[in-house]
Amino acid sequence: MADYVNKQVIELKEVNEENQNRATRSMKTETHLSDGRLRLYRLAAVCLGVLCVLQVTLNISLRLAFYNRGNETVEKDPLQTSYNTMTKERDQLQTSYNTLTKERDQLQKDRDDIMSKFSNMKQKCPEGWQKFESSWYFLSTVKKPWRESRQDCLERGADLVIVNSDMEQEFLFGLTKN
Repeated sequence: MADYVNKQVIELKEVNEENQNRATRSMKTETHLSDGRLRLYRLAAVCLGVLCVLQVTLNISLRLAFYNRGNETVEKDPLQTSYNTMTKERDQLQTSYNTLTKERDQLQKDRDDIMSKFSNMKQKCPEGWQKFESSWYFLSTVKKPWRESRQDCLERGADLVIVNSDMEQEFLFGLTKN
């Protein structure tokens, strides 16, 4: 009977060991399955986290883009006003430039006319005229009243003398003596 008892105990031990092996295998399988599910859940959580980060980044980018666009309009208005003002000033300056150019051309023409007349005077001295410094003098031999004398001078393109210096006074006295 002792052998029988030992056999049963050994068999029970074997059965217990076999049951433990099965239990261990089933736990490993369950753990393996839960590891697979756990990995899947982790992957889903990571994907969701990445999507959230992308969404936040996109929101910030769009906010900055639209905020800057609004500032561009705010900045553009004073710049447009400044541009318009400068355009008006440029047009006024162009008009002034054109006017001054015309005046300059007219003054050059007048100067050329005067220089031409002056060179003609230099070349030929009219009869009865005397030159002193840069002026010409005519001594009339006919006595006339002041008004008639002035009219005679104006007809000759001159005017009655106005003495401006002592040297001019001495020249005029020399004319009257000759």
